[in-house]
Amino acid sequence: MAGDYIRSERTYLAKFNAQAAREFSRKLRSTRELLARHPEIGKVKPGSNGVRLLIPISSSMKSIRMKF
Repeated sequence: MAGDYIRSERTYLAKFNAQAAREFSRKLRSTRELLARHPEIGKVKPGSNGVRLLIPISSSMKSIRMKF
């Protein structure tokens, strides 16, 4: 589900802006590394069966929802 969205978003970005696609991939890698270092980061969203909501400190990033 989330993986499908990420793949389609990356493909869409690559069609129109290769730099944006690379930046998207870089931010995704950075997020995965952050989550690997801090597995309890974020607040569990009530009624979500374990989905955590991360609020980024950079205004250029959107909120990230991850299921663990």
